[in-house]
Amino acid sequence: ALGYFKEDYQYNTTSATTPDYLDDHNGRFCVTPEYPNGIYCYFATVDANWNSAYPYVVGPTFYGLKTATKATAIVQAVTTYNPISISIVANAISICVGINVTFTATSTNGGVSPTYQWKINGNNVGTNSASYSSSTLNNEDTIKCIITTASLATAISNEIIMSVINNVTPSITINSSRLSICPPTNVIFNASTTNSGNTPTFQWKLNNINAGNGEEAYSNNELIAGDFITCEMTSNATCRTVNNAISNIISMTCLPVLNLNLKTFIEGYYDSESNLMRPRLYNIGESNNNLAVDTIVVELHSTSSPYNLVESAKGILNVDGTCSLSFSADRENLSYYIVLKHKNSLEIWSKIPVTFVANTEIDFTH
Repeated sequence: ALGYFKEDYQYNTTSATTPDYLDDHNGRFCVTPEYPNGIYCYFATVDANWNSAYPYVVGPTFYGLKTATKATAIVQAVTTYNPISISIVANAISICVGINVTFTATSTNGGVSPTYQWKINGNNVGTNSASYSSSTLNNEDTIKCIITTASLATAISNEIIMSVINNVTPSITINSSRLSICPPTNVIFNASTTNSGNTPTFQWKLNNINAGNGEEAYSNNELIAGDFITCEMTSNATCRTVNNAISNIISMTCLPVLNLNLKTFIEGYYDSESNLMRPRLYNIGESNNNLAVDTIVVELHSTSSPYNLVESAKGILNVDGTCSLSFSADRENLSYYIVLKHKNSLEIWSKIPVTFVANTEIDFTH
């Protein structure tokens, strides 16, 4: 029989009070895995290190009656013991909070109707089943399963360590380079996001109509008072609670304006006989205005070094050399150098700073 027995170096008579003593044959009745109803067993002795020890082997006497017969063959049933094992897998290991995960156990040599005990962080969970599911797992939870056979043999599975990621909610806020405008004024809008993921997309909207090119910034130089801008972001963040987030609303207002009326001629377009310029934009079909010559840019620069740019505006120059532009009302009673720019001409600066009033006049032809 397999196993070991208590130290018993000399024969002691067995009795009702000492049924576990070996008899004078160095044996006793035992229950073993092969013989659950019991069988007589002989014992050999080992020491604490499992080395053979006195009396070493079965003694000179035996249990039962001896019959002198000749054995022609020995037929003995052999029981082969295969070790029991168990392994577990999960349908997901890295999950978001609240996602249900199913764990499945597969056993070898488990026999008929083994029992299963699932454990999370060493605590019993689940029922006596080859599978276990949970939607309340936490990050770094450790899951394993213990199987017990009908003969009380046990095996412990591998461990699965969960990675549980917290849920996040995407959000977006937009801001603009200015809220009050004097058309035509270019306004730049930028988006600030949280939980947007690695490759979010942006849909800007002007008065609820799609605008922009899908990027994180949007600009427009044709806004008027009453226009309102929003942005919708589509997030690809892991464990997001929603896909889309909608920004705050930015409404545009219009500043009172100061008018600048200037006069200049561009040499390449000038006709000395008529004292007018050719309407180039009209002639090439880029304008329906038969007086339109070309686009010019007028800049206001500070009056002290390094003469920084303060504000600019675009306008259409007419055949008689006139052009009207609008600047912010907060420039009133302030002085600036006025700079005139054209794509085919050298830029021209005013000789002295010009003080802005409601209608300011400047003539670059003199």
